[in-house]
Amino acid sequence: MNNWDERQQESWGGTISPQTCPFADLLASWAGPVVSDAEQKQDLMIILQAKLLLLDKFFSIRACAPKVHRFKMVDTGHVCIWNRFEEFYNRLRIAEMALTPPLFFASLPSPPQPQQVGGIFILEEKND
Repeated sequence: MNNWDERQQESWGGTISPQTCPFADLLASWAGPVVSDAEQKQDLMIILQAKLLLLDKFFSIRACAPKVHRFKMVDTGHVCIWNRFEEFYNRLRIAEMALTPPLFFASLPSPPQPQQVGGIFILEEKND
């Protein structure tokens, strides 16, 4: 077995509780206060700024992580950087939606009808 999670599970027997990788811990330690602050202030500009900062931090940590952690987006095994990013992003998105709900239109306005032009158009061709 080459997979660390499978070897650990085999050693301990049965299923194990998901552990967090150090890169996810690093993101969580940075994002926790930023997201909590944005949620408490309930200001749209602060929430949008927090979303942008979270995105930048995620990609900067992801760039330094080993390939195994960069592309792990499943919920099995350990909790990785993507899972933490998604958790914090969803919290910010919920806070944003509470302030500015999406606009729903009952019906879209109909486009204006083209004007009817009366008359006959004659086209003259030149044959050279």
